[in-house]
Amino acid sequence: MEEKKTILIVDDNDEIVELVKCMLSLEGYETIDGCSGEDALYLNERYPFSIHLLLTDIRMSPNMNGCDLAHAMRIVRPGIKVIYMSAFTDDNRVGEEVSAGQAYFLRKPFTKKDLLKHVEAILEAQAPVRF
Repeated sequence: MEEKKTILIVDDNDEIVELVKCMLSLEGYETIDGCSGEDALYLNERYPFSIHLLLTDIRMSPNMNGCDLAHAMRIVRPGIKVIYMSAFTDDNRVGEEVSAGQAYFLRKPFTKKDLLKHVEAILEAQAPVRF
C-alpha cells in the first residue's frame, strides 16, 4: 500500500488554511497546518512521520516569512518539497529558488484544479517540475 502523502499548510489567514486543507483532504492527502512559521516549526518538531510537502504563504509574521520557514524546514527535512503560494512575488529568494527548481510558486487566488495540478505533479516528480 502506498504511503499517504502529508502536506504541511502554513498561512496566517485561517480561512485560506481551512479551504486548502479541505481541498487536499478530500483528495486523500494527510494535512497538518500552522498559522505562522514559528507554529509550523513547532509542529514539525513534534510530527513523527514524513512531511512530503510544505505549502506556505510567503508573507507572514515579521519574524518568519515563507522563505525563512522553507529554509528552516530543509535543514530538518532535507527532502521536503516546497510550494510558495502568494499574490505577491516580491521576494527575490522565491524567484531564485523557483528558477533553480528548488521550489514552486502558486499564485493566489488559485482554483482547486490548479492546486491539485501543482501538488500532484510535484509530489510525483523525481526531477524539478516547470509550470
